[in-house]
Amino acid sequence: MGIRTLCFIGGVIVLTTVPSPWSRFGWVLFVGAVFLPYTSVVLANAGVRKKGAGPSPFGPETKGQLEPPAAPKLDRE
Repeated sequence: MGIRTLCFIGGVIVLTTVPSPWSRFGWVLFVGAVFLPYTSVVLANAGVRKKGAGPSPFGPETKGQLEPPAAPKLDRE
């Protein structure tokens, strides 16, 4: 964020104080202030994802359902 702020402030200073041929540099600073945050977020989120590293984000894996207990056998005659 600091670099973005410096680009924006530098763009304002360059566009208001520097003669016309150098004002293009001010526009480059403004473009940097707009696209640097987007680029940094995309690059930060595009890291290599390892399979099986850490717990599942969806909760513990289920092993399957247990069968209900068998009814007790009654010995009646």
